[in-house]
Amino acid sequence: MLSALLLIPAGGSIVVKFPFKKIGIRRLIVSSYNDTTLNYNGIPIIKFNSSNGLVELNFESYYGFPDSSLFSMVNNGTSPVQATVLVDYVPDASINSDYFERS
Repeated sequence: MLSALLLIPAGGSIVVKFPFKKIGIRRLIVSSYNDTTLNYNGIPIIKFNSSNGLVELNFESYYGFPDSSLFSMVNNGTSPVQATVLVDYVPDASINSDYFERS
């Protein structure tokens, strides 16, 4: 399991990428605050608010796992925010860069 503490500047213009090398993620746990968004390859996945400060995502490996280096966070609020990230990864697993599709 890997972990990171991210400092996400306010304003929404700075994208903070996860500091992990390219690995397949089986489970992702993120704790954050209001006005932050979790993205995958530019696609918004979760918008954090006052009722969902801790989120756990489990991924299935039908066509490979999502690439950890494509996750990022953006803070659209007016003050900097910290986010805690825990990643449970699968060594040498197949990686799918298009795990999420745009609709």
